[in-house]
Amino acid sequence: MKKILLLLVSLMTLNGCFSTLPEIPDPDPEGGGQGGFISDYSTTVWEYLPAPGQFIGEIGTGMESITSPEIACEYARQRLNNQAYVSLGGFGGYIIVGFAKDILNTGGNEFSITSNQTSVSSEPGIVWVMKDDNNNDKPDDTWYELKGSQYGKDDYQSNYSVTYYDDPDKKIGADIAWEDSDGNKGVIKYLKEFHSQDSYFPRWLNTTSYTLRGSRLKPNITYNDSKKRWEFPSFDWGYADNYEGAQNLNRTFFSLKNAIDKDGKPVSLSSISWVKIQSAVNFQAGDCGEVSTEICAVKIEN
Repeated sequence: MKKILLLLVSLMTLNGCFSTLPEIPDPDPEGGGQGGFISDYSTTVWEYLPAPGQFIGEIGTGMESITSPEIACEYARQRLNNQAYVSLGGFGGYIIVGFAKDILNTGGNEFSITSNQTSVSSEPGIVWVMKDDNNNDKPDDTWYELKGSQYGKDDYQSNYSVTYYDDPDKKIGADIAWEDSDGNKGVIKYLKEFHSQDSYFPRWLNTTSYTLRGSRLKPNITYNDSKKRWEFPSFDWGYADNYEGAQNLNRTFFSLKNAIDKDGKPVSLSSISWVKIQSAVNFQAGDCGEVSTEICAVKIEN
């Protein structure tokens, strides 16, 4: 994949962690340039809060060295700069990215998300967008969901949450217990055959439990007995890490015309400043592990 070479700098804000780029002088500001570094790809990671999962704390990617939310953001930013996958873990795990310029509403496909989906493996994530209504350059306004093909159907659920619990004894290789807002309980199973980190729980959070909330897509995943494999079919459209045809390779495209408010009513947004991608399925597919959205890049398309 094409790599983007970017300079590094890390900042902290009161609203979480923030990794960004220093400005690089425009070579021709008099000729219509904006006097700074302008990239079509995301340039900032404001938050990276994954759910537990088999790639969380993974050894060999640099994730084993994360000790704080700020370092987690910088890890995710560097990975996206190189279009390497960032795992969001199980249901509810999310990342918030920003850009060097606003994404304008053109009525078409305004941005894309590159992931690692294939024609036989989709792990869909729901996408949210935010406009900087209070003009303070922070993602502290209202999130609007971009509805996809399953919105309003029986296999879609809004206002769903999952609470994850670290092993009380912090045993190496322990399963991670969870309980959801519907009263269901389960575990994210530790797969010792494939991974060797101490835990799938993001222990840099320095907590014994945490809750993630969002909209949920009920799993359409099945086990094919004849082929002896789990199959992860895609939904029709509107989700990250969701296969939408060979013509798009590993990219899915998104339009601001699909933005809705918390009541499901359409919202007209002239532009947005931030995108949030969130794992949308709560399911353990045997020894394939939990369903976890992965992303590799977010790019402005207009």
